[in-house]
Order: sequence, then structure tokens, then C-alpha cells
Amino acid sequence: MRELIKELLHQGDKGHWPEPPTEAEIEKFRLSEDAKDGPTFDNFCLDFSHTSPRDSLWNQRASEIIAEQYGLSYDTDFTADEIRNEFLDRLKRIRDDYHKYVDSNGAGSTARSRGRASAEVTKRRQRRGKRVGTVRLHMT
Repeated sequence: MRELIKELLHQGDKGHWPEPPTEAEIEKFRLSEDAKDGPTFDNFCLDFSHTSPRDSLWNQRASEIIAEQYGLSYDTDFTADEIRNEFLDRLKRIRDDYHKYVDSNGAGSTARSRGRASAEVTKRRQRRGKRVGTVRLHMT
């Protein structure tokens, strides 16, 4: 699986990593839930804006791509769900490797602050949704 992940993330290209999706791309995918609006085999990237990358719908779709490609590329007894879960379990380490790469190339402060800012926006949006849901529940 490690080789497939490196291939999809272009890590063999002198440590090059694809740019993470923008907040607008993530939002468009979240709203449409259409696979073509999220990560694809040809445009594979990961969303590190969440506190837990495993919780990102974008990364959930990426795990489906990994499972599909792994099944096509390797003779395996693992099910697609087992492959997806293995990939999702590796996301924190992949995120840490990505941040090390960004920090070592001098772009760290911008990319990390953008990731932290978008994670904070996501947290605020989730908290607001919980509050609104609670208020609606008490009003009915």
C-alpha cells in the first residue's frame, strides 16, 4: 500500500506533494457529493484541514480510490473496506510527513496557517450547527 500511496501523491518526484484541495473545492464536493468534484485518480490529493484527517469526506473518497487501485494493482485477500480502513489509519502519519515537507521547503507558515485557519472555520461551523440544532429542538 505504501508504494501506491507514494505513487498517487507523487512522492517519488523529488519529494513533491500535490497541493491540498482549497476550501472551495472541499465545500463544492461536500455539497454535491459527486465523485468527480472530489479527489480522482488523476488529481489525487488529501485534505489536511480537519483536526482528524480521517473525518474528512474528501479523504473518505480518497480512501475509495486507494482501495479500488490497490485491488486492481495487487493480488490481495483484503476486502475493499479493510484497505480503506488501513489507508485512513495512515492519514495522520501522512499528514505529519506532508507538514514536514512543507516546513522544510519554507512554505510551512503559509500552508500550515491556512490549514489551521480552515480547521478552525470547520470547527466553528460544526459548533454553530450543533447550537442551531439544539435551539430548533427546544422550539418544537
